[in-house]
Amino acid sequence: MEKIIDKIKNNNLNINLIIPTFNEAKSIENIVSTFLHLKNIGILSEIYIIDDGSTDKTVEIVSRYDVIVFSRKKEGDKKYRKYNGKGFAIWESLKFVSDDIMVIYDGDVKNPSVFQLINLIKPLLDDSGLILTKANFERNLF
Repeated sequence: MEKIIDKIKNNNLNINLIIPTFNEAKSIENIVSTFLHLKNIGILSEIYIIDDGSTDKTVEIVSRYDVIVFSRKKEGDKKYRKYNGKGFAIWESLKFVSDDIMVIYDGDVKNPSVFQLINLIKPLLDDSGLILTKANFERNLF
């Protein structure tokens, strides 16, 4: 991991983590606390929580941490009534988040790991021709 930190610092890279959320009170604290370490050691510049109108305690929980919280819509807001979901939250975040590398991480991951994030970032550092990396995982849908 030291090589990655050196590469980020030597190239003056700003890396932001974007976490779209909707009623993720059960998982978001674990995710944020896991990745704050990466911010504290200089791998991440900022952590953005893009909330899509949660009605649980998601926003209250993340507001306790050193993250930037953007509430995309508020209760009764007609503007977003038909534009819901993670895709729209991510799209909206691109209006105000721009940096060298932006990592989008789901707000419902039950077992977050710094290595998941590092493995998403590393190929972008190693190959300047890459513009996108994607995680590969399985979900238990049934």
